[in-house]
Amino acid sequence: SHCSLVVVLSSIWILIDSLQSAAMQPTSTAGPTSLEDLKAGSSKPGESGISSLQLPPWLDMARCQRSRRFFAEHAAAMVLAWHCSLVIGFSLPSLLSALVFTHASDSPSKSLQRYIRTFSHLVSWHVGNIWDPQSKSFASIQAVRGLHAGVRSQMQAHLPGQTWISMYDMACVQSGFMGAITIVPTKLGIHASDSSLEDYVYFWRCVGYHLGVSDEYNLCSLGKQISDKIVWEFIDSVLMPDIAHPPAEYLPIAKAYIDGLNLTTLGLPFFSVQSTLALSYWALNRDHGQLSFGDLCRFYYLRLVLLCIGAFSPFRHLLNWAVLAYLRQASYCVEGSSR
Repeated sequence: SHCSLVVVLSSIWILIDSLQSAAMQPTSTAGPTSLEDLKAGSSKPGESGISSLQLPPWLDMARCQRSRRFFAEHAAAMVLAWHCSLVIGFSLPSLLSALVFTHASDSPSKSLQRYIRTFSHLVSWHVGNIWDPQSKSFASIQAVRGLHAGVRSQMQAHLPGQTWISMYDMACVQSGFMGAITIVPTKLGIHASDSSLEDYVYFWRCVGYHLGVSDEYNLCSLGKQISDKIVWEFIDSVLMPDIAHPPAEYLPIAKAYIDGLNLTTLGLPFFSVQSTLALSYWALNRDHGQLSFGDLCRFYYLRLVLLCIGAFSPFRHLLNWAVLAYLRQASYCVEGSSR
């Protein structure tokens, strides 16, 4: 009987150990493996309904936080990448429709205020802890999620018959803010290890979760190799055809954004739509076509800036500081004027 008791206790111990081991195994993850998988979310509202206070089973907090260091090292290059992504991304019809609907960016001054807020939100997520409910980063990302929900609801009410700000739309936005940084980092002056870029994709998986994107439609759910593949598919089959034949509202919105930026340079035409598009085409190994003399100068100037960012760390760190300091000050001014 003593032997039987030992066998029973051993069996129970093995069972407990097996259950603990199973609990420690990473949860199998759903996620898109192709652009077609993402497009299946076109008819689904871009809101998972899952509270950001509910931590996902796949969360690795330390890994998510590592992107703070990545951003601190490459802030200026990343802000410039976001700028380029906006100008080319305005050509996506469903996203452009939302911008036109809100009337929040149809003049230079309104556009400048709107996108200072956008960049300030992005910076906040990158420098803080989006998982801490007491942090400014958490409040910022929840404010953006609420903004999306409000616009989606209004568009559904006034423009029925289409799913606005869908899961697919959210993935397109995700691609715009992290795609270029991970597929062509060196073109942007970003020299980073594969593991750092993998961690950055993981950070955007976390951002997507907070914004209400379901794992099934989160571009970054399955890691960098898969997200890079989908980003290139998106560029080739969606973005390039759309910018080649943009909607009628594209140029007014893009020009309002650019003219708003030029307000920060005392009205001097430092930025232009065509030179910004040319920089995107160059980064993506596409032909930028004919440019005017002025746009050619702007294009090569921006390329020189990116070259210096990548080659000279003192210049990179100085520009990082200047860009972030400007955004902080501009954000204070915008928030102050809106009160």
